[in-house]
Amino acid sequence: MNDLSIETHTLSLHKLGEELCGDTVVEKNAGKDKILVLSDGLGSGVKANILSTLSSTMIATMIGKGVPLQEVMDTVLKTLPVCKIRDIAYSTFTVFHIRKGKTVTIFNYDNPEPVILRQGKHHPLNYRHVEMSGRKVSIATHGLQTGDALLAMSDGCVHAGVGAELNFGWQRHHIIEYLEAMYMDDYSARTLAELLIDECDSLYHFQPGDDTTTLALKVTPRKNLNLFVGPPAHKDSDEKAMSLYLSKKGKRVICGGSTAQMFARYMDKPLEVNMASASVSLPPAGKIEGIDLVSEGIITLSHVLKNAKAHLEGTQRFIFQSKNDTVSKLCYLLFEEATDIHFFVGKAINPAHQNPDLPIDHTVKMRIITDLKATLETMGKTVRMSQF
Repeated sequence: MNDLSIETHTLSLHKLGEELCGDTVVEKNAGKDKILVLSDGLGSGVKANILSTLSSTMIATMIGKGVPLQEVMDTVLKTLPVCKIRDIAYSTFTVFHIRKGKTVTIFNYDNPEPVILRQGKHHPLNYRHVEMSGRKVSIATHGLQTGDALLAMSDGCVHAGVGAELNFGWQRHHIIEYLEAMYMDDYSARTLAELLIDECDSLYHFQPGDDTTTLALKVTPRKNLNLFVGPPAHKDSDEKAMSLYLSKKGKRVICGGSTAQMFARYMDKPLEVNMASASVSLPPAGKIEGIDLVSEGIITLSHVLKNAKAHLEGTQRFIFQSKNDTVSKLCYLLFEEATDIHFFVGKAINPAHQNPDLPIDHTVKMRIITDLKATLETMGKTVRMSQF
């Protein structure tokens, strides 16, 4: 398995007064390759959204099937609807074609040139410029290393501040200077996308004059996280399940009081309680030497699932790393840090869940865990589940 992981995140601002964004990002996996396309449709609103959606979907699909770029360009230009007023069918695009997690080929047509950061500093690429179907496309190939960050953007980014903060907009060299000044090694793709889009919003005085989109990629080493929730259904499976869990590489999380007590006995380690982490909605966190996080069980995971969906949809901004509660800590580990997650799920019935005041049964528990697994996979995580 490739020891590098590619994190991705996209954020957009709608042009003031428009319900739909005229920019679209499509991500597609093709075997061991990953294709991401950012397209900016002509104008704004519904028509621009249709143009960019058509373009990005077609480009991602065709490139994923190995169709030559010349044929892709021909097909896209022939398929797009033509504007009756300007007599053009226009949709820009930036393509990141990542091959086996080791190299990326960039195709850029009329979008601002993507910014590549290596060790936090601008890393210029040598583009070759090829005419295809009467349009000039810039092409470059870049070998990927741990820590590399790639940012694509629609022209709403470079137009930010025109006529307000800046006479000529936020030019690309200004964007590079800003990203270099703000960059920190542990920033995720999401954080980088947020940094760029928030600054654009500020320059627009929070009234965007154009659709604005950022697509961020971050190359990170693969990081494993193993999460054990609930004791096995049969007690004679306890030792086998715990031994397997403890043999895995990566960080370890235990969810559930009964599960934590089971591990404390097996590991012959004291289970300590951190009362400072208690809240109105959650009991305090535990601590066992050799385990990175010990939390309450299914109620904690239900909060994590809610945050995961909001995090994925971009409907809320979170700063998990700086918070001390168990939900925030687990969210940070799952969303921001881990690339490969293994759920170890015990199927024992928890006696506490038989209380009519706590209407939780195994079916609800599995639904929460299954939904969380699916949401994490949509984030691009590799997720496995073992049941005992």
